[in-house]
Amino acid sequence: MSDNGPFNAAERARIADVLKRWAQNHPDPREPIFYVPGSDMTFCAESMAQAAARPDSEEAQVIYGWFALIVKAQDGMSLEDILQSYERLAALSDDEDDVKNHRPRPPAPQP
Repeated sequence: MSDNGPFNAAERARIADVLKRWAQNHPDPREPIFYVPGSDMTFCAESMAQAAARPDSEEAQVIYGWFALIVKAQDGMSLEDILQSYERLAALSDDEDDVKNHRPRPPAPQP
């Protein structure tokens, strides 16, 4: 399976890079964040990063779809805006109190 959604190769690489850093700095990288109804796929920060690192995988397609829905739901925000939010959350790991008070949670996409 290789659709890659609305994102070009550079955008997919950027998603993978940001998710990798976010997962590395997430206070609980294995905590479930979302699941795909009707499948056995559940994603946490760690599995999102792993999926994005394999752009042609079925899991990566789900991640690209996740980001496409977030961009669509966040009127006026670009993919880059959203990725910068993830980068800011990853940077919070330098201050343990901030991490505890600002759990990295991407906005839930609306169908």
